[in-house]
Amino acid sequence: MTYSAKNKSILSLNRIHQPEACDLNELSELLKLFKTECLTKGWGTSETEEWIKADDGYHAMFCTRPSTNIYSLTKIAERSKCLVIEGGAYRVAEAAYTAWLLPEPSDHMQKKLAQEVAKNLQLAKKTALYFFHKAKTGCIECLAVNRTDSEVLRAFEKFLKNKTAINLKPLRPQKLPKERRQILESMIGA
Repeated sequence: MTYSAKNKSILSLNRIHQPEACDLNELSELLKLFKTECLTKGWGTSETEEWIKADDGYHAMFCTRPSTNIYSLTKIAERSKCLVIEGGAYRVAEAAYTAWLLPEPSDHMQKKLAQEVAKNLQLAKKTALYFFHKAKTGCIECLAVNRTDSEVLRAFEKFLKNKTAINLKPLRPQKLPKERRQILESMIGA
């Protein structure tokens, strides 16, 4: 499935010429487009909840604002739960993987959150971080930290590369303290 020029232009956002955070609505729209793609693979999705269900379980994919407390993000990821509606009733399900889509241009936020995930290797194996921002060229860039073996998250990265105008790059840990850099490098295969 490919997307119209209109959808690609919405995602490329060539109207801005300096780095800035992506709008949370833009990330929600991106997630909605990806969920449509997931349906073509036979995976379950929800129109109102932020999860995708594949053979390897639920994948919680959260869009959150940049001001969210890092401690809160890591605690939510550690508990790895998602809310599922079945037959009009809510239930809490275990999430095999968690992905955070963050509209954050701040190097400090990226490093701090990557360090928090890197401290806990179990968390690193089931948590992916995607930092979206508008580059100086106006296009959206995504810095990614993903060392999971999640089929859904790999499909998300492939979707970003092949079906949108978003430039996906691995987050490089060069400026982190040596011990954290080594952990993070092992996470992202640097």
